[in-house]
Amino acid sequence: MYFGNNLRFLRKSKNLKTSETLVNIGFKPSQWSNYENEISFPKFLDLIKISKYFGVKESDLIHTDLKNNIKNNQKTENKQYLIELQREKIDLQREKIQNLEKEILSLKKSKKEVNQID
Repeated sequence: MYFGNNLRFLRKSKNLKTSETLVNIGFKPSQWSNYENEISFPKFLDLIKISKYFGVKESDLIHTDLKNNIKNNQKTENKQYLIELQREKIDLQREKIQNLEKEILSLKKSKKEVNQID
């Protein structure tokens, strides 16, 4: 179970102090502390309230290591972003090559025309 660690992680990821979280969600300090330390667990309706506040599925709060899951997603997104940048660079290089090839052809034609005149 990851519930307590997930609560702590989600709260800290939003840069919230425990007191700020309590005001926003409406739990008593001891109640929230018990949740984060997994001394006790919320009733189902309170679990729904917590999940809505943090924008996370109830089942993920309990069964998923959100800290590692988010880090892995960020790594994947970063890799995809880098791949996209590489593709853009490749496309730019292809465009430059095509332009150079056109210039070379144009220069060859000009040279032929000059040679024909002489």
